[in-house]
This record gives sequence, C-alpha cells and structure tokens, in this order.
Amino acid sequence: VVVVVAAGNSGPGKETVASPGNARQIITVGATDKSNLIASFSSRGPVGDRIKPEIVAPGVNICAAQWGSWFEGSKECTPNLDKHIAISGTSMATPHLAGAVALIKQLRPNLSTQQIKSLLVSTSKDLGYDVNTQGGGRLDLDKASRAGLVFSPSLMNLGKVNATKTFEINVTNFGAGNLTANFDSSKLTDGTKEYLGKISFSPSSFVLQSGATRAVNVTVNAEALIG
Repeated sequence: VVVVVAAGNSGPGKETVASPGNARQIITVGATDKSNLIASFSSRGPVGDRIKPEIVAPGVNICAAQWGSWFEGSKECTPNLDKHIAISGTSMATPHLAGAVALIKQLRPNLSTQQIKSLLVSTSKDLGYDVNTQGGGRLDLDKASRAGLVFSPSLMNLGKVNATKTFEINVTNFGAGNLTANFDSSKLTDGTKEYLGKISFSPSSFVLQSGATRAVNVTVNAEALIG
C-alpha cells in the first residue's frame, strides 16, 4: 500500500507540515495553482530531518463532486451547487498523486512502495522553489511513466555536516535494456550550489543491466565547505 497524505493548509511559514503528513514513509503532497505557482496556503517543511512535502500537484480551484452543503469560500463550476464545486487545498492536490500511484502500480507492478515514491518524486518538474516548499517539484506522470531508472532515496537531507560524511543511494533499472547512470554535482540547483565541488560520487558513472540494483556512495567533504 502506498500512502498519500496532504501536507496541510498552514503555509507559508516553515515547519508547518503536521500529522499525518509528517510521517516518514508516506508521500506528502503540497499544492500548486494552474500556473505552477505554489499555493500560499500549502504547508512547508522541514519535519525534523525529513524533507516535506516530497512533491506538489494542482490544488487550487479544483472542480470536484460534493454532496450536500455549500463550502464557504468555494467557487461554483456548474449550475448545480450540490453536485460540483471548485475547492482549494492540499487535500485537492493529494488525489492527483493517488491516481498517479495507481497508474504507476498498474504499469510497473514489481516496484516496491518506496520505489514508486522515489520514481514520482525524482521525475517531478522543478518549479524553482526551495526543497521544503516544493519537494522534488510538480507531479509529471508522463515523465514518470517513461523513466527506466529509480533512485532511492530521491530526496536527501544532509543535516549538519561537520566532518566528511558518506550517504548511500540505490539505483535500480526496471527498463527493458541496459541503461547508463551518471552522477554530476555540477547540476545542483539554486540553494545548493555552495556544495559545488564538495560532493563526490562513487561510482559516478556505470551501466546497469535490466532488473539490477547498484549502490552509489555520496560523500560530502565538510572540510572543503568550511574552507
């Protein structure tokens, strides 16, 4: 079972993701509007040593079925208010992820729950926000469906590094043929460029056979950062 949970609507301050969106193994979802801007209400991380939310999806003025009473602040999207209204919130973004998970499970039934999470997060579209606002970025189901490599974990919080420290990433090839994996710290995005040249990968490039998994060591040189 892949558990998908709304990040909450307590943004834009930091550390506003609360239970159950702060759980470690789940996929926590923030909200964007139709212009790919993060919704002002979307809760932000971090949560302890965890990056939350891990991903964002459309959650502003989403037309949805509603039985009974009118939601205060909602907008009409059909004449009959008891059938469809437009609602905003991370709870409206979350079903987009749940649907994406179902489709990926159907397409790649052999993936584990954490591999599905990593696949969706690592193929998401970078919107240019910091990682504790957008996670990996906005859901991109088309890209996820075509990807052959899964990197797990797809997001890493290095924490406070006061010495040389090594982390591990597992790479799995679930494609039909051999694929090449390349790791390059020069591709770091804004906000992490201070690590440029201070992060190394071993091995940094390799060919992975279909169905195979390989571990990559990620080493952060804290002495170089301080110097």
